[in-house]
Amino acid sequence: MDGWVEEIEVLSDADGLKSLPDQLQKYLSHLERSTGSKIALVSVNPDRADTIVLQETGL
Repeated sequence: MDGWVEEIEVLSDADGLKSLPDQLQKYLSHLERSTGSKIALVSVNPDRADTIVLQETGL
């Protein structure tokens, strides 16, 4: 699986995965298929503002 070299910048949760590099989107899709689980959060930096909420978990 190819990697990515682009800087990852979160614009907003509304952008969701569309704001991430194509290869990272493919990797996340692979993880979901492999585990049979949906990814709820994607954190791209240590700052909480750099976390994308993909789905609410209700926890």
